[in-house]
Amino acid sequence: MKQRLQRSLVIKPFSHVLKTPIASSLTYNWNVGSMLGIVLILQIVTGLLLVIAYTNDASISFQSVEYIIREIQRGWILRISHLNGASFLLVGLYYHIGRGLLYSSFRLWKVWSTGILLYLIIIGEAFLGYVLLWGQMRVWGAAVITSLVSVVPFVGESLVLWIWGGFIVNSATLKCFFILHYLIPLVVLVIVILHILFLHETGRTSSRGSIDSELKVKLHPFYIYKDSLNILFFGIFYLICFLYPFSLGDCENLKEANLMSSPVHIQPEWYLLFIYAILRAIPNKLGGVVALLIRIVVVWALIFISWNFQRNYLKMNSHILRWFIVVVLLLTWLGRCPVEYPFVTIGQVCTVTYLVIVFILFLIRFIL
Repeated sequence: MKQRLQRSLVIKPFSHVLKTPIASSLTYNWNVGSMLGIVLILQIVTGLLLVIAYTNDASISFQSVEYIIREIQRGWILRISHLNGASFLLVGLYYHIGRGLLYSSFRLWKVWSTGILLYLIIIGEAFLGYVLLWGQMRVWGAAVITSLVSVVPFVGESLVLWIWGGFIVNSATLKCFFILHYLIPLVVLVIVILHILFLHETGRTSSRGSIDSELKVKLHPFYIYKDSLNILFFGIFYLICFLYPFSLGDCENLKEANLMSSPVHIQPEWYLLFIYAILRAIPNKLGGVVALLIRIVVVWALIFISWNFQRNYLKMNSHILRWFIVVVLLLTWLGRCPVEYPFVTIGQVCTVTYLVIVFILFLIRFIL
């Protein structure tokens, strides 16, 4: 009798979740959320397994990663999955945020706020993990990015030295980054749980722009089967891992870091190139950091706008987002280009266009 009671307590909540009513007009664009959850679990599991053989010391960090790939059985699969999983996670996040902008998901202010917070934390987490491999481009990229903290008034220079643990990026920096990279996923998991709870509390926006005023269907079987198509995504993911494992990275990172010789052209991973291009396009370091903060604050501040949904909004917003994607792709390409004419000029034009589009996405709510 006691066992039956315990079993019913477990089955009832699960069956309740499967019967959750969801808008019938959700398209495959909403699959990205569940896909991101799976990729996040993949990153955490592979990271926990990799950390067993990783050494967070600048003198042997690079060799420990080589040891994992060459000597540990199936270690190369873990290493390649974790490496490319970061790229796929960020791609999914960008797509998820873009879909939210298109269909006005910011109306669900709790869901939108936790989502933007997750994006910022995962960007930081990706940067910390990027440095841990102690490759040539990674170390010099860490020196450039962490030096941005120097723009903080009065204490900026001291903060940089504190983060580095000395006057240059060294073993102390690596150990600090390793500890943070290991602990931050716990924070990410908590925020993800809150994000999902808020989503079930308020409901989802749909491709028709509504939240609650339309026909509902049960989560199972309609959307469980639809989410199962994520298997195709992982087929593409492991196709890249097996055939082109290092195609998304920089060849400079296949060399151990040398603090006495910097690369000719320092650049971050491809998913941060558009951010780097914006920083580089503004001559003043403080101005570049402020521009990056503005782009985040404006997108988050959409939650404070109250407006009534109109049909012509989706069409206009889709056109604006297409231009936005084109500008982001141009900035990503410019991030790989050398700092010389005409790339600097094009980068400045694209940066201004990027910020203008962000403000248009904000102001259009007052027009419609």
